[in-house]
Amino acid sequence: MDAAVWYLQLDQFEKDQILESRLYASEAPPPSPKADTPPSFLGRPGLWAPTPGGGSAAAYAGAHGSRAGGDGARLTIGKKKYAEAEAHMQSVLQQAEALRAALTEAVQRDAEAFEAYIAALKLLKDTPSR
Repeated sequence: MDAAVWYLQLDQFEKDQILESRLYASEAPPPSPKADTPPSFLGRPGLWAPTPGGGSAAAYAGAHGSRAGGDGARLTIGKKKYAEAEAHMQSVLQQAEALRAALTEAVQRDAEAFEAYIAALKLLKDTPSR
């Protein structure tokens, strides 16, 4: 960090200007580690599988977006400058966290539902016609 500050000639740089440091230093509890772990389908390049698919990807994107909204609320909570918005930001944070948790769970539920659908199609295919 110090080398970057020196080489970039950031004369008035303060370490608390780093957004991530401020987020982690906030009094709000950090998001659960499960939310920080990307779904396994993101780490499987070149491996095609029907699940998780588009529904899971959409839920994951929504969960990521709701986390960003919660992080924005965390930045304003507890700041004198935004004291009049404190109650609203607490509400926004609670809603964003609830939405993030629900969408994170939906990633797995979507994959399980589609796998059940595929299994049902296989049963139909393997069942002789009458």
